Amino acid sequence: MIGDVRAIHLAGIALANITAFGVIFWLLRRKSFFPAFLVCSFFLTNVLGLLPLYFGWSEVRVTQHVLDRAIVATLAWAGLAMLCLAVCGYCAASWIWSKFWRDRCCRIEVNFWTVLSIFVMIACVVLASSLPKAIEYYQAAGGGGIGASARAAFLRSLINQETFGLKSHYFRLFFLLLPLVLNFIILSKAIDRNVFLIVPILIGIQVAILLYNGEKAPVAWYLFALGYLALAKGLFRKEFIWPAFGVGAALLIVVLAGPQSMRLMADRMILGGLTVGYYVIKIFPEESPFLAGSSLRLLGMGSDVRFNLDLFMWRNIFSDSYFSHLSGTATGAVWVQGYANFGWIGAGVFAAAFGAIVASAQALVTRLFVPSVAAGVGSLLIFHYSSLGESNLDRFLTDFYLERFPD
Repeated sequence: MIGDVRAIHLAGIALANITAFGVIFWLLRRKSFFPAFLVCSFFLTNVLGLLPLYFGWSEVRVTQHVLDRAIVATLAWAGLAMLCLAVCGYCAASWIWSKFWRDRCCRIEVNFWTVLSIFVMIACVVLASSLPKAIEYYQAAGGGGIGASARAAFLRSLINQETFGLKSHYFRLFFLLLPLVLNFIILSKAIDRNVFLIVPILIGIQVAILLYNGEKAPVAWYLFALGYLALAKGLFRKEFIWPAFGVGAALLIVVLAGPQSMRLMADRMILGGLTVGYYVIKIFPEESPFLAGSSLRLLGMGSDVRFNLDLFMWRNIFSDSYFSHLSGTATGAVWVQGYANFGWIGAGVFAAAFGAIVASAQALVTRLFVPSVAAGVGSLLIFHYSSLGESNLDRFLTDFYLERFPD
């Protein structure tokens, strides 16, 4: 009996992996590079870690009591269903856009040198303001022991909390999101102009901006989005995608076998969202009733309840940090908020809605901008939507917080 149950569990995990690969291959065959890259990010954050999570290969997740294999198997079947529903939502929205709005309505263009000048000015401001805090943060992060980790977490929470009179969410908008937009557009135009000399310089500056503000995981997604830009600009042929995917998998193995800091970063990327999904399934509705919409917001603004699901999950998963007076959030897959509010029906609706949002964003970009700008903005969307670990659907519409966390 136990063997049969395990076989069913492993079959679900295997089917989720096979389906993800199949969808990626199908999209690449159709030259739909934009959704293909997003499915790749879904695979990395919601599928790849299922087997290690099931067998308890991660010491971090074992210490967080992620031990129930039945819940992990449920995550596998849920990921499979949510992927299919997201693809259905994407295809349906794409068909609607092609049916009722086929042509470009305008051709928005930007000047290369103007955008480059603005980017350089913002980069200088951000790097100069963040350098002292970044040095202190990374020195603390490089130390050993629980005390050093707590100190690093505290410093991380202080970075950009109050800079130039701007709170964290507005700082992210003007000094993190805006440079990314400009960076991708400049790179796209530089490739069109065959000005390849400045490409590594621009990439290095953007990576520095992210690192100086304590953003480590977004660096990986930034490089991921650069892969899409290179493919969209015709720098790589599609025949090279699967070898590149294999090289990426090999690098991931190297990371997992590397220093502890690298292993922890990979663990967080691959298993972090799954851990939140695990706890959401465990908590709702057995330990807490469904939220019935109390955590939903529109563009960051919502009802007076203002129940922050990510903060709630962080308190449950990282209770030791919470009682040490550290603040943070824990985000799961895009369907997590739907499940926490309305159960599996809500999860399915949220997954399909996410697919429709992605298709609509892609359709608007291709119809509003000239090709060179559209490729840059599309790369930004890849960066933004690659964060499929975000549990709040409305956070895919806005890139910064407007609500206050509850005490």
